[in-house]
Amino acid sequence: MKHYRHFSDATITLIGNSCQIKDNISGLSEKEKRSIKFYRNMVGLGRFKKVNQPPKREAGDIKGFSRKSRLRLLKKTNRVDHENKSKPYFVTLTYPERYPVDREEYKSDLDTFLKRLKRAAGDVEYLWRLEAQKRGAPHYHLLLYIERDINLSLFKKWVSQNWFEVVQRNWDIKDGKHLRAGTNCKRINDFRQASYYVSKYMAKTDDEKLKNQGRYWGASRGWEDFIAEDKLEGKELIIFRRIIRNYLKRKSPAMARKVARGGSIEIWAPKSFIIRAYLYSKIAAEENSPFGRG
Repeated sequence: MKHYRHFSDATITLIGNSCQIKDNISGLSEKEKRSIKFYRNMVGLGRFKKVNQPPKREAGDIKGFSRKSRLRLLKKTNRVDHENKSKPYFVTLTYPERYPVDREEYKSDLDTFLKRLKRAAGDVEYLWRLEAQKRGAPHYHLLLYIERDINLSLFKKWVSQNWFEVVQRNWDIKDGKHLRAGTNCKRINDFRQASYYVSKYMAKTDDEKLKNQGRYWGASRGWEDFIAEDKLEGKELIIFRRIIRNYLKRKSPAMARKVARGGSIEIWAPKSFIIRAYLYSKIAAEENSPFGRG
């Protein structure tokens, strides 16, 4: 059942390597609207479940890093225009044998470290993820974009020294081992590698040691890179959806089925491919018009 055939137009928004397709159903009849709404409810919620509005989030109701949280994290990762940024860095921050158990304390450590980083490096965009080690100690993974050209060796030393100082700023006796082994820092070569690191290290959902920690991940302001927005109408929209669906068949069959089914959706693909698909759908729809290309 491919409802996208019925839609008159949709807004296409390109944000980094993420494409949002938002259907406009204002031009449909009431019968068509009810049919599409009923179909979505049956597919998304199950045939016998009551359809309700999702509850509003309140403070303290984040119990863990769920599959939905993971999906939002992956969406955030793909909303970056990696082609127009400097190469990112993947940083891991760990604690020594003695570590805080109060979430306010270790989240304050991260906040202090990021403030130091912004003062030292200037414009920094970051994505962070909180996890627990096997011993139960919290640790952080960071994906960083730094505009200024920096020396990797010097940056590693800076990260080690400053995380050491932040973590042990109130200690009377310092743990020198932590200075040498408390951090890890790598330069990432491309978007594919960045996605790999996020999927492997930042998007795991099997963490049972840290519960009720508030936010388990976050990003800096300005992380998302808006590129363009436009409308596709009628045959343009159908052609665009078919191209995207065919591209996703092997890479993400579930997402390909959602594209074919119709309705608003966000898909992930290289920015260059999305732009080519958009331009082709415009040209192909015009060439197939009974009135020609004018």
